[in-house]
Amino acid sequence: MEFKDLTCFKPLLSMCVAECLEFMKNLMEHRFSDRVAANVCVTIYQLGLPVGRGFIKNISRSGFYIETDFKNANLFQSLEVEVIFDRFGVVERCVYDARLVRISSSGLGLELKSMCADF
Repeated sequence: MEFKDLTCFKPLLSMCVAECLEFMKNLMEHRFSDRVAANVCVTIYQLGLPVGRGFIKNISRSGFYIETDFKNANLFQSLEVEVIFDRFGVVERCVYDARLVRISSSGLGLELKSMCADF
């Protein structure tokens, strides 16, 4: 096996573990838009059936993070997220198709399958 120039990893050699993890996190950041803090109640659906509830805690054009107890799903699985908006007494139901891209102890990271201009 041939190794190419590894000088890009030279800064990692002089860092402590915490600094190294922060450095790697910054390398892996791939968001196309900023995250915005939120607190929106949602219902999570799997195969058309409601399976959990939670709160969107941050949102961006490409997805959102839901704080929830529901964890019975696999990475890259399709889920639907229902949001009920009450705009000046007019109730509107929106369902977003999403792909599960992160599972943490406190919730789920979801990537929207299609971008919406008005989202």
